[in-house]
Amino acid sequence: MRRLLLIPVEIAARLQRDLLLLILVLLCIGLSVLDPAAIASYPQLVDWPTIAALAGLLLLTTGLEESGFLQHLAFHLITRMHSERHLALLLVIVSAMLASVLTNDIALFIVVPLTLGLTVLLNQHVVRERRGSRVVIAGVTDYSAERFGAEHRSDPAGALHGAPADAGVKLLLAHQPRSASAAAAAGFDLQLSGHTHGGQFLPWNFFVRLQQPFVSGLNRLGRLWVYTSRGTGYWGPPKRLGAPSEITLLRLRPAAP
Repeated sequence: MRRLLLIPVEIAARLQRDLLLLILVLLCIGLSVLDPAAIASYPQLVDWPTIAALAGLLLLTTGLEESGFLQHLAFHLITRMHSERHLALLLVIVSAMLASVLTNDIALFIVVPLTLGLTVLLNQHVVRERRGSRVVIAGVTDYSAERFGAEHRSDPAGALHGAPADAGVKLLLAHQPRSASAAAAAGFDLQLSGHTHGGQFLPWNFFVRLQQPFVSGLNRLGRLWVYTSRGTGYWGPPKRLGAPSEITLLRLRPAAP
């Protein structure tokens, strides 16, 4: 039986989905061909202690998750918190304390699994009542998630399916502002997004506009309001320039009659 593939099917499928990874692999192969003598030094370029530490943390957290301990702890926290605001405050404080002795990524790696007991809105919605009015809160998968599998397709219209027509506000949580067109067509009133980091630094913020309809702040598309937060983190270079960090408190008020 002939072997048609020299690498596992899973790796080939991953390379087909991730163009950047494919380019990097081809670049590595090309450089190795140009300078074969350098191949022997490749293992020295790897930070093996860091790889080992991350692998250990991954094994630890996976073991805790599979044991059911994290779900039990998350349920325990939720049932004893008086409000979602108190729960969010607790998670922020724990993350900040951990970040003071660990890196931000590792701190979040430890804290985020505690939220497994929270409701995750994957092209779904929930209805909340406040002062006699009903609010629809919907969430969708990432705009680009479909490339990892058709089941991850972002579907704002599907997220709103079955929602009460008389709801006072229909709010959509969508990671990328690019979901705005589908959200407007589905009938949402407000979309909350992030992803852009406000462009993060000059002059990159001008190029972000070529991909995203909105980069930051409050904007409107038809009857849909879209708020895009600049957030507090970064992607790639650990810096910001011309795109200040923000944590935004939004307060919804009824329109004047």
